[in-house]
Amino acid sequence: EGGEFFVKIDGLPISTQDTAVSSIQGLVNIKDLVSPNTIISSVSYSSVNDQLTLLGSGFDELGVTSGGSVLSLLDLSKLTWSVNGSSDINFSSLTSPIDAATLVNASRITLDLSAAGVAAIEGAVGFGTTGGSDILKISAGLLKDSAANPSTDSDKLVEIVMIDERIKISTDTLGDNSVTD
Repeated sequence: EGGEFFVKIDGLPISTQDTAVSSIQGLVNIKDLVSPNTIISSVSYSSVNDQLTLLGSGFDELGVTSGGSVLSLLDLSKLTWSVNGSSDINFSSLTSPIDAATLVNASRITLDLSAAGVAAIEGAVGFGTTGGSDILKISAGLLKDSAANPSTDSDKLVEIVMIDERIKISTDTLGDNSVTD
């Protein structure tokens, strides 16, 4: 993780012009230069909870404990919601689009959208259209660790699963809806 450490090294085979040096000691500041190996593999959204969920792996490499905030570790310029391919909303263009970003565990991060974030996304032309397909465009470096090293994840397009639509269909007791593959 890096930090300041007291170091003593003995048996060095170096010398100055006048004397041999066999030991060095003192405070050394060591910088963490290892990027977290995070991968975002799927995304879901609940309009009931106004929550975007990122699923993947390696989130425990961000230097944050489960339940901790990762909001300061997000580069929102690398996150764009494409509503049915007709409206692109980059999160960095919105004023405070996310109220909270929480590391749930090594494979889940939740983003609680603010009222402004919800209004921009759900108010976009085509949002919630039956048969629509929203995509989250994620650029490399969306996440960084607590030492500011960008993640190793690459650019990707991930289809957003709308949780509320799935619940509505699965709880339909009238039998007038069907799902086909």
